[in-house]
Amino acid sequence: MSDEITGRDHYILAQALILGINAIDGTPIERRQSSNRDDMMRLLLAMYPGQADWQIIANGVGVDVPAVDLPEDEQMREAKPKLRLVWERPEPSSE
Repeated sequence: MSDEITGRDHYILAQALILGINAIDGTPIERRQSSNRDDMMRLLLAMYPGQADWQIIANGVGVDVPAVDLPEDEQMREAKPKLRLVWERPEPSSE
């Protein structure tokens, strides 16, 4: 059983992210929410790291492919692994 709801969840979410990024890009600079745009770009890069599919996705909603303007080290090739915390029990004192 798949965790997807529609069978094409990633594609629909990628379209929504591309539309959102383009909407933010069209907002006047003084009202632009750059941190939201950057986070949307990070999500899109995590879903489609190679960017090759972006043109097909953007064409599906009739918009341009957004420019990736994150720092080079943030243009990840794959999704970042989830953080895993490990708790270690302290050694009993010998006093």
